[in-house]
Order: sequence, then structure tokens, then C-alpha cells
Amino acid sequence: MALTVMLAGAALNSLPAAAASSKGSVTRSTRTVIVQVKILPQRLVETPGRITFRPNTVKAGSVVTFEITNADPRDDHVFEINGRLTKFIPSGGHFVLKNVAFRKPGRYVGSSPDNDRGSGGYLYVTP
Repeated sequence: MALTVMLAGAALNSLPAAAASSKGSVTRSTRTVIVQVKILPQRLVETPGRITFRPNTVKAGSVVTFEITNADPRDDHVFEINGRLTKFIPSGGHFVLKNVAFRKPGRYVGSSPDNDRGSGGYLYVTP
């Protein structure tokens, strides 16, 4: 089965990059990004699954909420990114994975470790 994670939606609910404290110094706030994730079945048994993100880029310091839908009509799946793992999401089911922090720039792998074909995709975190 193919696993497609679609990160739809942009930086919704963004907070300002910096805010003044009571002593006049500047502190950095985090941005909250809501991302929609969709898991789709693979087309052929020999084909690994695929995870796509829309948007596929967030800024460093973002805290992401993943809204995950398993559109695979046959199998349950889990989703993992940045050390966070969901429970099994039933076929046609939904799950929200909240407060996944991306502090450093880089390429982060989103995967479905329950799939032996190596389903995966990348989320890019920019400075």
C-alpha cells in the first residue's frame, strides 16, 4: 500500500516571530502550522508507498499539528516524523498529531514504519 501524506494548508495560526518582554528584551515565539496528511494505498504490491507534504516546507521554530487521514481502503497505518509516532489509524480513519516541534533547519523524514516497502517522504525546515 502506498502512503501519501499531504500537508495541505499553510502557516495558519502563525504567531509573530518576536515579542517584547516586560524588561524590553526581545524573545522568540514559535509558529504553529497546521498540516493535513493523507495516507493513500500503493498502486502495485512491488511499489513502495509515498508520503507527500503540502506545504512541504515550514520555518525552523515551527510547532506543527498534523491532521492525518488514512484513505487506504484496506489497511491500517501509523505515521512517524521527528521521533513522534501515531497509533494505528484505521482504514478511512483520522488522527491528529499535535505539538511536533521543528527547531533546527533540515530535511525530516515522514514515514509509515508499519509498511515493509519503505513508505516515506520529506518535510523541509528552513531557517
